[in-house]
Amino acid sequence: MSAEPRVLIAGAGPTGQALSLALSAMGVPHRLIDALPERTPHSRALVLQARSLELLSAYGLAEGLLREGQTGVEARIYVNRELAALVPLSDFAIGDTAYPFPLVVSQERTEAALDAGLAARGVTVERPVRLVDFSQDAEGVHARLEHADGREEALRVQWLVGCDGAHSVVRKGAGLSFEGAAYPQDFMLADVHVDWELPDDRVCVFLRSGGTLAVLPFKEPGLVRLIATRASEATADQEPTLEEFEAIFREAVPGEVRLHDPVWVSRFRLHHRGVDRYRAGRVFVAGDAAHIHSPAGGQGMNTGIQDALNLGWKLGLVCLGEADEALLESYDAERAPVGRRLLGWTDRAFSLASSDNVLIAAARSLLVPWLAPKLTADPARRARVYRFVSQLSIRYRESPLALAWEGPRPEGFSQGPAPGARGPGGALFDPASGRAEALHARLDPGHLHLLVFSGVGPDHARARLDEEALEAFAARWPRVQLHRVLGRSLTSQHPEARLDEQGQLHARYGFLSGPGLALLRPDGHVITRAPGMELEWVERCLGRLRGSAQQV
Repeated sequence: MSAEPRVLIAGAGPTGQALSLALSAMGVPHRLIDALPERTPHSRALVLQARSLELLSAYGLAEGLLREGQTGVEARIYVNRELAALVPLSDFAIGDTAYPFPLVVSQERTEAALDAGLAARGVTVERPVRLVDFSQDAEGVHARLEHADGREEALRVQWLVGCDGAHSVVRKGAGLSFEGAAYPQDFMLADVHVDWELPDDRVCVFLRSGGTLAVLPFKEPGLVRLIATRASEATADQEPTLEEFEAIFREAVPGEVRLHDPVWVSRFRLHHRGVDRYRAGRVFVAGDAAHIHSPAGGQGMNTGIQDALNLGWKLGLVCLGEADEALLESYDAERAPVGRRLLGWTDRAFSLASSDNVLIAAARSLLVPWLAPKLTADPARRARVYRFVSQLSIRYRESPLALAWEGPRPEGFSQGPAPGARGPGGALFDPASGRAEALHARLDPGHLHLLVFSGVGPDHARARLDEEALEAFAARWPRVQLHRVLGRSLTSQHPEARLDEQGQLHARYGFLSGPGLALLRPDGHVITRAPGMELEWVERCLGRLRGSAQQV
């Protein structure tokens, strides 16, 4: 980007890449640096959750990632070498997303897709460039950078965001605390080829007296990721061997097993830690710089991406002078509670699964075969669990950006999403092309979005939207993209109008009984809903979002 950068992003992992994408979509000049000379070829995170896929679909990246990964994977849980439960990781009976499944895809492929998205927007990661230190004042941040040849550079920006991982220079320089502890166990990891009697395209979790062994599939046949609790007698500073993994397999896995041709073998310690706040003046942290935790549920990378996309549009509006700096206070207000809940949940789940305590191991062996089928047999219960794990259920109910309609509520209105909730998705039909498209893929991440529902009842079948009022609104609010969502009969001649053929989106947003409006943020969360064509209410909400004197 040729213009003077407004934002410096330190760290170009998935969190930093996602933030760069968001700023690029808003047209904000920035720099994205990373201290490593090149990306590591070793894969770490292996799961993209539904909510992340929805968000990335707006950047045109989801379909390519689907081709790179696997869906419809089944999880098998074994206790003391006996199959205890089969857990399908699809068929969750969730219709309001185009991605009702976790996507098993390596972090290496995810980062490559994000890099391609950035390149398409003219952004290149600067590497190796290290943030040495920084200072801030009321107007901006002074950063000192070091390049590969030893050259130092002084950089002045308005904002600094630390996406630089667990050992974050930004977090330390900002004076943010990082409370927590390490798990007592040592762990080891391997990407290795396996020959065994079990299907190698399944997620397998083996609970044993000494801890846990998890086997996760790659798309390449026979290649799997192994994560295991390390034996307590192992030398802490010694790299694990295939023989160690084979000994665990003999103890935990039924049948004959041969491990061979390892791609990567490593040891590691796991921590659970979180910052006291996500912002310090003109400095922010996101992803692993703000929270680290166990890999339970595949939450880490996804949470970092969503931290970044939450912050990115807000920082963009402020940098462009389209919102007051007070908008940035909502980042900590929204994402800090998510981080705390994540740390608590993953800590409890992981401690139960990995503990080598004799009593906990015995209770685990008794409870898992009984409890797992009960949690997964009922589709509705499975859907509730999956909404939590997939991060579809994240809501910012206490956010200052969640503005509830204060007028009369017609029939069905209360069934729609509350302010702060994720806006539900669904299919929209394009009469011109004859194709259906997902709502979330239509949400340009550089804009806010006003969904204009025509209503589907007989009283509204032949009604036409007030195009003159909508065009005047669009002229006053160019940052808001209009989406005309029509009932079973066309009520608009606008070329961008789309048909909600079965009325599913109308129902999900609470507008089956009549027309209505839903104002969404660039990250797809609901700011407000209103029955009828209450454009004045929407404008009042936008005024508050922008930081004007006008209040709701």
